[in-house]
Amino acid sequence: MYGKCGDTCSAELLFRNAVDKSTYTWTAMMSCYNQNGCYHEALALFVKMHESDVEYNEVTVMAVLCSCARLGWLNEG
Repeated sequence: MYGKCGDTCSAELLFRNAVDKSTYTWTAMMSCYNQNGCYHEALALFVKMHESDVEYNEVTVMAVLCSCARLGWLNEG
């Protein structure tokens, strides 16, 4: 909800304070970044997700591809 309203700061606060971050939590934060033009942040979060050994799903992949496309990083996507 915060992401749709452009309030990435509140979304980040909720994300940081989440006790058990699931795939859905990580993906929701990436989508929030994408919706607000923060594509680099979304990709950085994906890297942290991978480093945290959290499994990703097809929705996560779509969020990453969206970030890459918006940045013009077609080879990376």
